[in-house]
Amino acid sequence: WQTRYGELVEFRINYGNTNVPQNYAKNIKLGQWVSTQRSQYNTSTLTQERIDQLNELNFEW
Repeated sequence: WQTRYGELVEFRINYGNTNVPQNYAKNIKLGQWVSTQRSQYNTSTLTQERIDQLNELNFEW
């Protein structure tokens, strides 16, 4: 999880947002991971700690 989170931090630095396309050609696994985080959030299976970390990046749920 922390590896992908770090990649998301880099994406945000480069693009100014956390809206990674699910089929993001430069890093397909990151796009899939972002989609999974949203799904887990919507089904209340994402831990509060992880929600807080993503919120620090202004993650768009």
